[in-house]
Amino acid sequence: MPAITNKQQLLAQVLTALKKKYPLPVADEAVEARPLLEEIIYAICREASVPAETDAGYARLRAAFVDWNEVRVARPQVLVAVLGRTPRAQQRITTLHRFLESYFLRQRCMNPDHLFTLKAVDSRRFVADLEVFDREELSAVLLTGFGQPFFPPCDQLLETAEGAGLVKPKTTALQMAKKFETAVDEKMMNSLYSHLYALYHDPERDTILKRKKK
Repeated sequence: MPAITNKQQLLAQVLTALKKKYPLPVADEAVEARPLLEEIIYAICREASVPAETDAGYARLRAAFVDWNEVRVARPQVLVAVLGRTPRAQQRITTLHRFLESYFLRQRCMNPDHLFTLKAVDSRRFVADLEVFDREELSAVLLTGFGQPFFPPCDQLLETAEGAGLVKPKTTALQMAKKFETAVDEKMMNSLYSHLYALYHDPERDTILKRKKK
């Protein structure tokens, strides 16, 4: 068994402290199994957010429409209103519309059956080949929707990780992502993604991080 490094210990300590401050629901452990198409949609709703917000917004989308094809043809402003007042709601709906339209054009329907026949590596290639996600969005979908070891190279996460002492100053977002991808497993990476965003969206974030540096 490989030895635990100081970096891994620091990550574990910070994550433990974040879990105590932000006790998130166990959404990442598949309390309710979702078809793969819905896992991707859930991951899009989850991007730049935390499970508590995502669960509520995703549930509202499912309740307000008959199926995902109805969501595909719905007006963006209607979807934003349904999703609720969550960070980057407009951007998430734009991404969701792009994905649903691309999926429909490729499959000629919104039937998710095709995705059930794909292995993990083929599912990843299928999503990437749709060409609707930028690098940050694709990493977030692969991590939160597929449980694969890709950490989003996001400036907000970088800012928060640096403030928490997890990366050195002048580290780039890509360097941060590579560090987390090699330092922790998928489950811990997913939790770190959630909790760093919980800290980022905390109105008292700057005070918390200043207190930590003292």
